[in-house]
Amino acid sequence: MRTCIFLDSTTYPIDETILHSRHPHTSNDAYAKRLLETHCKAYQEQYGDNFHLDDAYVIPALIHKCYIAKKESKPFIVVGS
Repeated sequence: MRTCIFLDSTTYPIDETILHSRHPHTSNDAYAKRLLETHCKAYQEQYGDNFHLDDAYVIPALIHKCYIAKKESKPFIVVGS
């Protein structure tokens, strides 16, 4: 069995701790989930994490607002232009 985002050859069960320990099979080099994690880590290193509702960028602020709505069992409402 092969799992596309993990290594070409691995033991099971697998988890995220081994994701970048070796290269994946070459047919999966551009697999979207793998690239997304790499992109997020690079973004965090460059810009840091800012999920404050008053001064965060749009996406982190929406994530925080969604988290609060879920935690408080309230509707998630987005307003603005």
